[in-house]
Amino acid sequence: MLKKYKNGFIEIIQSKGFEPQDFHAKEKGADGKHGFVISFRTSHLRFVVRNPEHSCDKFDYKHTSFGPVPCETEYLPPGGWADIEEVYAAFENWLEKAVRVYINDLLEPDLWMELERQKPLVAGSILDKDETSPFSEDEKTQLRLSINEFRLLVSKTFQPSQQELEVIGNRLDYLSNRLDGLNRVDWRGLALSTIISISIALSLDTEQGRVLLNLFKQVFSKILYLLQ
Repeated sequence: MLKKYKNGFIEIIQSKGFEPQDFHAKEKGADGKHGFVISFRTSHLRFVVRNPEHSCDKFDYKHTSFGPVPCETEYLPPGGWADIEEVYAAFENWLEKAVRVYINDLLEPDLWMELERQKPLVAGSILDKDETSPFSEDEKTQLRLSINEFRLLVSKTFQPSQQELEVIGNRLDYLSNRLDGLNRVDWRGLALSTIISISIALSLDTEQGRVLLNLFKQVFSKILYLLQ
């Protein structure tokens, strides 16, 4: 591929806000024709451009999409060759629909994994007693006070909007009300799911999610003496 065409892909990468060093490019054979292959990091995502034998200014192309199973298109356009402008447009679309989605998924915090890591800490601190027994009235009182303290700390730490405050309040009110109907193990499960829903409501990243969990542990560690 002519250098001016190869350089155009870098310009598009930069214009879309990506880092060129995150991409790898190689000229090599592609299904029997001369190809230029662009891949993203070590992922399965790649964009392949080929020239016909008779022209440096015509191309066909294919790409892999982002998904649970790598899926590669057929060469486009069907049965013919395209100008570089069509290839560039397809490349821009691939950056947005495949690469950006892939990056966003990598950056998205895995709240379930984080909570699994925290379960032994929560389970071992708050609920070491007979987990099928109900809470005493004293324990319910202390837990409700801790829920209210947690509510204030979340508001102070993350400064949620009014809409987010309403969501958080509804989740914590429900958690407080369910102390009357759930045993220890079931209430613990509800508490963990409440943390997940609050994290989602606040759109927290991984580090902020850890802060939220630490606030939860900080508040509820104060009532251990009631549960021993």
